Amino acid sequence: MQPAHYGPAGSRRVVGQKELTCRAGCAVYCSGRAIWLSTRNDAMLNVLTVVAAVFVVIARSVWPDVIAGAIIATVNLFGSVEVISAVTGEMRKTDST
Repeated sequence: MQPAHYGPAGSRRVVGQKELTCRAGCAVYCSGRAIWLSTRNDAMLNVLTVVAAVFVVIARSVWPDVIAGAIIATVNLFGSVEVISAVTGEMRKTDST
């Protein structure tokens, strides 16, 4: 299972690096547990995206993307549960005041 063209991996790496920089800055300046969790997960997954893009080029295979996609889906699933829990907790605090 090998795609014919590997060009997008290089552009994906550049986009991933730029998004990582933005997310890291947001994580430092944003307040609120839900925003922190979401930004932290996005930053970690951007690193994974850049690493997977490099391995796609090196291995000349789609499997690094498939594995990265599975990891990203799993992290986002568990991360969304964390974010919903944090937001619910913050909403309860504001409702009781």
